[in-house]
Amino acid sequence: MQELLGLFKLGGFVLPILILAAIVALAIAGNRLWVLRRGR
Repeated sequence: MQELLGLFKLGGFVLPILILAAIVALAIAGNRLWVLRRGR
């Protein structure tokens, strides 16, 4: 856990933005899959 916190600090301000963007991308992809499967 301590190593993960160290890596997070090394990433600076860019790492949280990248993590947030990845979560948003997964949410959008999941939503698209959900809508397409319900449409059938």
